[in-house]
Amino acid sequence: MDSSGINFTVQYNQRLSPADDYLSQLVTFMTYLLQYLGFSYDDKFKSQNSGDETRAFDFIIVGAGSAGCVVANRLSEMGSWKILLLEAGDEEPVYADVPGLLSLSGDSSHNYNYKTQTEPRSCGESNKICTIPRGKSMGGSSIINGMQWVRGNRRDYDNWQNLGNYGWGWSNVLKYFKKSENLRSLDVFETNPEAHDVRGYQSVETTKYLDKGAKVILNAWKEIGLREIDYNSGENLGTARMQFSTQNGSRHSTNAAYIRPIRQTRRNLVILTKTQVTKILIDPSTKRAFGVECKSAESNETKLYHASREVILSAGAIESPKLLMLSGVGPSKHLRDIGIPVIENLPVGKNLMNHVSISPFSVSTTYQNGSLTVDQIKQDVMSWLNNRTGPMTLSTFMDNIAFLRTRYEKQANMPDIQVVSMKTKYDTNTMMNHVLYPYYDGFKPLAILLAPKSRGEILLNKENPLQSAPLIQTNFLTNPEDISRLIEGATLLRKIVNTSAFKKAGFEVKRDPMSKCDHLKWETPIYYKCLAVNHTTVHGHLCGTCKMGPPGDITSVVDSRLRVYGIKGLRVIDASVMPVIPRGNTNAPTIMIAEKASDMIREDWDSLSRLVSFVTVGDIRSSF
Repeated sequence: MDSSGINFTVQYNQRLSPADDYLSQLVTFMTYLLQYLGFSYDDKFKSQNSGDETRAFDFIIVGAGSAGCVVANRLSEMGSWKILLLEAGDEEPVYADVPGLLSLSGDSSHNYNYKTQTEPRSCGESNKICTIPRGKSMGGSSIINGMQWVRGNRRDYDNWQNLGNYGWGWSNVLKYFKKSENLRSLDVFETNPEAHDVRGYQSVETTKYLDKGAKVILNAWKEIGLREIDYNSGENLGTARMQFSTQNGSRHSTNAAYIRPIRQTRRNLVILTKTQVTKILIDPSTKRAFGVECKSAESNETKLYHASREVILSAGAIESPKLLMLSGVGPSKHLRDIGIPVIENLPVGKNLMNHVSISPFSVSTTYQNGSLTVDQIKQDVMSWLNNRTGPMTLSTFMDNIAFLRTRYEKQANMPDIQVVSMKTKYDTNTMMNHVLYPYYDGFKPLAILLAPKSRGEILLNKENPLQSAPLIQTNFLTNPEDISRLIEGATLLRKIVNTSAFKKAGFEVKRDPMSKCDHLKWETPIYYKCLAVNHTTVHGHLCGTCKMGPPGDITSVVDSRLRVYGIKGLRVIDASVMPVIPRGNTNAPTIMIAEKASDMIREDWDSLSRLVSFVTVGDIRSSF
C-alpha cells in the first residue's frame, strides 16, 4: 500500500499468470503504476476547507458520488448558501482517469466490493455469493464504472410518471439529461441536436476512431436487421457506437466534471473526505432532520454538523438505505429487532433492482495476436501520461452497443436485452482468456437483462449494524420470466455469429469453459439457463431501495420531489429513488436525477422565501 491508500492485492497478479518470471515483471509494473499514478490531482485541496471553522451549514450532502458531486455543484451556485459535502472515501486517484486501466479498480481500496447474501437462483462464486462493485472516493462509482453513457428508453421515464411521479416523464427529464451534457461528438449532435447539448459539465464522446473489430460487430448487427441509431435520443432499439463519459482520452468522473472546476473558486462549498457519516440527526418529536454525526478516518474523532435547511442523502443504493435505517427511518419490525428506536416506519431497503447478464460464447479475432509484454504496457501508459494518446485511451469494452427485444417484451419499440462486449487477451502462461487492459485478440459478448422482474432488499447486519456492510439479498432471477428473457437474449445474440460480416473478418466463435455447465449441450436453452443460474455476471447498476412514489403508494420512501415521507428537511438524491430500473446503464440517469433535484430544491426554498412576511424564517424552516 502506498501513501495514497491504494491497495492492489497479489490476487490480481496471480490471476494474470502463475509463471514466476512473468509475475515478477508484473509486480514491478504494479509498483511503477503506484509510483506514478497513485496520487490524486486533488491532493492539493486536502488542506483547504477543513470544516473545523464551523459546524453549521445550510445543506449537508452525504456522499460525493455520481449524484452528490452534481448536487454540491448546483447548490453552491447560490453564493448565500453554505454547503458541506461529506465523502467516506479519499480523493479520486489518477489511475482511475486512464480508460485502459479499468481492470485495476476491481481490487483497489476505492471499491467497496460488497458481497451479497447466498443467492437462491444466481451467482457463480463460492457459496452462491456475488460481488457488487461500488465506488468509494470522490466521484463514487463514476470512477470505477465502464464509462458507458446510456440514458435508457424514453418510455422508462414516462412509466415513472404513470406510476404517480409527476414531473418525471421523458419530456420533463430530457431537459436535465441535456443540462448535464457536453457532447463532444459532432456527428451524434448533428443527427439529433434536439436531444443533446454541449454546454453541460459532463463530457460525453465517442472514441476518435472506430476500431475495426467493433466495426465488424456493428455491421453484423445491421446485417440481421438492427438499425444504426443514436441510442440516447430516447429510442434505443437498435445498435450504435458507444458513447463514453470521457474527455480527450481520459475518464470524466462526476468529480472531474462537477467538483474539480469549482473547488478553489466557491468558498461556500466545504468538502471533507475520509469522513464516514454514521447517523442522520433527527428530532424524534418534530421529525425534522437537523444534521449528521460522522467519524473522521484520519483522526478517529466523532463530529456533529448541523444543517439549517436540509440533509441530502446521496450515498447510493446501498449506503443511503443503510444510513436511513441506522437513523431510525425504515421497516419498524427490522429496526426494533436490532434495537434501533423507530422514528418513521418506511419500506427502506426494499425494491432492490440490478442488471445481470450471461456470456454465451467468446470470439477470437485476427487482431493483436502475439504476446503482450510489460514493457509494451509501460510504453502505452507513458503515451497516455504525456499526450493522452495510444491504447490506454480506450476502454476494456468494444466500441459497440446493441439493444434487442425478446418476445416477452409486450411494449412496442422497447428493448429488454442490451449487448456489450468485453475485450479479452489470450494469456500464453495460463492458456486462458483474460480481460487485460484495452488489449484484445478476442471478446466476450454479454446479454444483459434490462427489465428484471425480480426484486431484492437490503437489511442491516444485526451483529454490527454500524460497522458491518449491510446484508444484500438481491434475489437475482427468482422471477422465472427473468431467466426466460435471458435465454432468448442469448439466442438472439447468437445470430451475429452466422453473418457474412463475422465470416469475412475470420472471427472464430468458441465455447468457454464453464465448470457447472460443461456437461450440457452447447447453445441450447438448458445450457443458457445453466449459465444464468451458475455463471451470472453482475453489473453495478443497483437502484430502487428508497423508492420514489405518490403518497398513496405504501412501497414508497420519497415523494416526487425526493423528500423522505414523514421527515422534514431530509431528501434522498441518488439511484436508490428510481421506482423502476431504466433500460440501460444507470450513471447518466443518476446524474439527471441530481440535476433535476437540485432545481427542485432551489424552487422549494425560493417559494418558501416568498411566503407572507409575518411568518418568520425560523418557522418556515421548521415546517419544511
